[in-house]
This record gives sequence, C-alpha cells and structure tokens, in this order.
Amino acid sequence: MTPPDRLRTLLLAGALLALTLAAHAPGLDGAFVYDDIGEVRDNEALDVLWPPSTAMFTGGRLPHRPLPYYSFALNRRLNRGLGLDAADVRSFHVVNLAIHVANGLLVWWLVAVSLVDFQGWTDRRRALVAGWGAALVWLVHPLVTQPVTYIYQRMELLGALAILGTLAAFAQAQRAGGGAGRWLCASVACCAAGMGCKETVVAAPALVAAFDRLVVGTPLREMARRRFLFYAALAATPAIAVAIVVAQRARYPELTTNRVTWWEYALNQPAVILHYLRLAAWPADLCFDYDWPVERDPRALWPSLLGLGVLLGAGAAALCRRPAAGFLGLGFLVTLAPTSSVMPVTHLCVEHRMYLPLAFLATAAVLGLDRLVGRLAVRIEGPALVAAAAVAAAAALGAATAQRADVYRSRVAVWAAAVRHDPGNPRAVAAVGEALYWRGDVSAALFAYERSAEIEPAAPAPHVGRAACLLRLGRPAEAVAPARRAIALDPARLDAHLMLGEALLGSGAAAAAAAAAREALEIDAVAPAAWVLLGRAALDAGDRSAAEAAIGEALRLDPHNAEARASLAAVTRTKAGGGGRRSP
Repeated sequence: MTPPDRLRTLLLAGALLALTLAAHAPGLDGAFVYDDIGEVRDNEALDVLWPPSTAMFTGGRLPHRPLPYYSFALNRRLNRGLGLDAADVRSFHVVNLAIHVANGLLVWWLVAVSLVDFQGWTDRRRALVAGWGAALVWLVHPLVTQPVTYIYQRMELLGALAILGTLAAFAQAQRAGGGAGRWLCASVACCAAGMGCKETVVAAPALVAAFDRLVVGTPLREMARRRFLFYAALAATPAIAVAIVVAQRARYPELTTNRVTWWEYALNQPAVILHYLRLAAWPADLCFDYDWPVERDPRALWPSLLGLGVLLGAGAAALCRRPAAGFLGLGFLVTLAPTSSVMPVTHLCVEHRMYLPLAFLATAAVLGLDRLVGRLAVRIEGPALVAAAAVAAAAALGAATAQRADVYRSRVAVWAAAVRHDPGNPRAVAAVGEALYWRGDVSAALFAYERSAEIEPAAPAPHVGRAACLLRLGRPAEAVAPARRAIALDPARLDAHLMLGEALLGSGAAAAAAAAAREALEIDAVAPAAWVLLGRAALDAGDRSAAEAAIGEALRLDPHNAEARASLAAVTRTKAGGGGRRSP
C-alpha cells in the first residue's frame, strides 16, 4: 500500500469510527433491561472466572451461550479492577460497541478485498470506498441499535463476529498462496468458536460455500476436489451448537412450552421478513418487543407469501445474471434462515435478528449506488460521490440511531416506547409495571400490572406483579388472591409460590406460609429465597430451631444472601430475648 493509500485508509477509518461513536454514544450509559437484569447484572455466577464452566453454564434461567457469558464475567472482573461496581453498566456498553465496530471493519475489508481480488475491480480506491460505505451505513443504521445497546444481545454481536471472521479467513486463504492452509484452519476455528456464541452461526458453512462459488467463482467440482477436508470440518462445527442445546434443553422454551408448530411459524415468517425489509429501507417506529400474532387464516397469509415469492424470484434472476450480486441476497436469506424459517423460536419477530442480514442489504445498496454513479456522466469522480452519499446517509441514519439509543437510558422508557408501538402488548405493559416497581413508583406499577392482566388474563406474570405491588403497599391480605391466581395458571412458577408465602406470612398465617415455602422447594430445592421464607414462617410460629435450620440452609446455598443474613439476625435476637412468637 502506497503512503497516499495508507493515509486515505486511515482517514476513512477515523471517519467511520467517529460517525459510529456519535450515533451510538447516547446508549453508552443506558440501563440494564429485560434479560440483562437476571442474566448479567444479578448473575453472581459471573463472578467466578475459574473454572470457566461456572460462568459459562450456571446462574440465570435462560440458555447459556458459553462465550458471551464468559465475556460478561470478564466485564465484571474488569469493573472491579477499575474500582467500580461489578455491574457498572458502562463497560458492558463499551465492549458491545467495540465488537460492533470490529464487525464493521471486517465488512469493510471483505467487500473491498472481494471486489479487487475476486471480481476484477482494477480501481482499488473505488473498491476501498465502496466497502467503507457499506460498513458505515450498516454500523450507524437504527436497526442495529437493539443488539448494540441491549447488553444481553452481545451474543448476536459475537455470533456475527464469528461468521465474518470465518468468511474473512477463508477469503484470505484464497489470497495467501502458500499460507492458505493456515487460513483455512483459522476459518474452521472461527466457525467452531461461533457455535459457542449463538445457534444462528450454523449458517456459516453454507455462507462460506456460497461465497466460494458465487464470489470467488470456484466451480462446484473444484470445491469438492480441492477443499473437501475444509468443508467437511466446517460442516462438523454445528455439532458443537447442537451439543450445547441438548445439554441445556430444559432451558429452551422452544423445546418445552412452545405452542406454535413449525409450519405455522414458517407460514408467518414471510410477513415478518417483509417487515424487516421495510425497517431496513425506512427504519421508523422501531420496537424493543413485538407481540406479533400467529396468523392461522390462509386468506391473510397469501399476500405476504406472494410478496416474498416475487422478491425471491427477482433474487434468483439476479443470481443467474450476476452471481456475486446474487450472493448478497442469498447471504441475507442464509443468515436470517436459522430464526426466520421453520424453527419455531419463541418470538416471531425480533429486531436483533436483522443484525448481520442487514450488512448484506447495506452492501447491496452501496454497490448499487456505485454502479449507478458509474453510468452517469458526471464531473465528480465516482468514489468521491459514493463517499459523499454514504456520509449523507450515515448522518440521517445516525441521527435516528442516536435518538433510538437514548431510549435505552431507562428501563421505563424502553418499555413505554414498546407500549406506544402496541398498546395491546401484555408483555410490554407488564414490563412497564416491573420497571416502575423497581423505580419505586409502586401505585403506577400496580395499575400497569392490572392493565396487563386485563389484556391477557391467562398470563401468570401480571398476577405475580400485582401481588408484589400489594405487598409493598402494605396490603398482604389483598396479595393472596393474585398470587393464588398465578399458581393456578402456572403451578411450576417459583416466584408465584414465594409471593403467596410472603402474602400469607404478612397476613399472620405462618403455617400456610410455611406450606407455600415447601411447595416452592418442591419446584426448586436449592432456591435460597424459599428456605428463607420457610425459616421466617417457622420463626413467626415460634419454632426457633426450625427457623435457624432453614435459614442456615439458605446461607449454605448462598453465603452472601442479604435476606438470609437479616433473618438469621432476627433469630439470634429472638433467642437472646427469650421471646416466642412475634406479633404480626
């Protein structure tokens, strides 16, 4: 690379970084939201770095993707090393944004190298600008706000990093000459690591094969003859993801409680994909949580099926005429396929699934602009015009991204925006209630939970929330009914049994509270909160030895449990005072 080229690259990289930071800066001090809370902020298993399996596979309630979870553990250790609270949110956001920028740099490199080395572009500056423009538009697009700012979705970022790394190492192998073998091994290693990040990385082997055939231009027979071992190794890597899923199958609602069949899910996905495409072209009215209904009426399904069919036909035609351009459309579908085809994932529509697929659309848009500029008879040279257009688009998109990222500063704001998008979304309304509860606005939280229960009476969560609010408002007798209602809807719901026990205990029914605690322990025998509840009920009944034993078990399970320590202190005071049953 000549000095002018090096300087040009550095200037472009600086502009890329500055515009990306400007777009996502408002989210850098955003709050922990939704699954961030239980899986990252309050997950004490993440405080154990060795053995790695502790942070990778224990704590929380959701399926563990080992590498992202270990990165959360490293984040907590970094915070402590800096003298901060382990759950200081800022470093988590900085790491997410750094991974996002790394992904953008890989997209830039892949596009520029592919155009020059595999597509025969002789103007390296033009290829450099085209790749830069594609990466820039993708990095600042509002549709990537959720995976970048919602900390738990670091797994989406790392999964994309693994796929892009797999592609980049393979591309470098085609350019490396004598060192190709090492790069092919690196490609397989990236793919294998990605299987520990997210299940969607299973798309990587097919994506590499499509890249080899359509972009590099290797004939199928030659691919099979020269790279058989590479593709065999690549095809074996999804076994890692399968093993992780099987080992944690009880944590996957898709494998336990999903009420949508694979064919219902598949028939509804064309409408979802068209919605994604609309958001890619016009990213307005974004939503953190969609209550996308399952449509079972064939008459309502056919327009979206027809629309997607037309787009697929156009893509197939483009694939025949211009294979490299067709790869972008195929890449979009392949990377979206694990979550938007036949596997019935819990939620039909989620914006973070568009993270990597959007990169293919952004690349297609910029290359289309470059092609258009090349056909126009203008005095301004093509690369400069493409760069100017990319900056203009990035400015508009980045402003929308900054506005969207600002919503993530508050849990209440995130969920209130989801409710504004869809006032009938019971999950979002209940989440507003939870956020208000933890903010201390308990009366408003109770109203939100009651509204959620009206929208979806069969959902247990709003009833648990109502009970919690009534307890905090000092109305334990009123909390008994919603807690019992939650248990009737979901007998295996641990927090409902705990809430019932608290309500009964607060109402003076110590024996009934102890029975609720025992029912909770039947669900989860190692739940410290259930043992604490049992101990407090025993103390209220005047049985100090039983109280001490139960609370001691809670402390054995969780030595740092503050409620258990406070309850043990109460037992000690009762012993010292010689008192019996406490007055309610």
